[in-house]
Amino acid sequence: MKIDKLKNNIIVAIIGVLGFLFSFFIAKNGFSLDFFEKENTYPEISNEDIYRPQKEEIVLVYIGSSVCAISNNEQLPGYFHTIKDYYKNKAKEDSLGFLTVGISKDYNVSNGIEHLAKYGAFNEIMTGNSWHNLGLSRYLYDDYPGDPSTPQIVIMKRIRGEYNGTNGKKFYRGIDSEEEVKRIMGLREIEKFINVIAVANN
Repeated sequence: MKIDKLKNNIIVAIIGVLGFLFSFFIAKNGFSLDFFEKENTYPEISNEDIYRPQKEEIVLVYIGSSVCAISNNEQLPGYFHTIKDYYKNKAKEDSLGFLTVGISKDYNVSNGIEHLAKYGAFNEIMTGNSWHNLGLSRYLYDDYPGDPSTPQIVIMKRIRGEYNGTNGKKFYRGIDSEEEVKRIMGLREIEKFINVIAVANN
């Protein structure tokens, strides 16, 4: 009985110490439910930009990195959105689908996501494994080789596979073919293209 009483006293003492430490933490830092939740730093895509696959589509691919000084130039996100709006409007005029892909050359996935978040919400993102991730393998090395540098914006045109659903309606998935339309590399080339867009819009 004495041993059981001793155990109970020890447990009560431990609970008391933990309670004191927790109270001290709350008094010092304040209480917030955010402390128990992992912060989501990536922006949500708007309903307007949620993509439903079409037979033919334009794909805007951004390639950057959290450790690249030029990719973190404060003007670059604005340039990206100007180019995005330009091709989004062209896709609409040509009755094509439009979506965006963000690729960040980072070893640390969280750093890559944080970097891409500076450019707003993409339809699809890829990061991690630095130069060896699947996005870079496709758009820099294997399928569509380009200069291994950041930042760059690649514009692709895709044709998707067409299938008949059980309800009689057609649906699209997979990629039958894809071709590179344009590749804009580095801040200077991006700025030049911004000027081309400005002239075209006047």
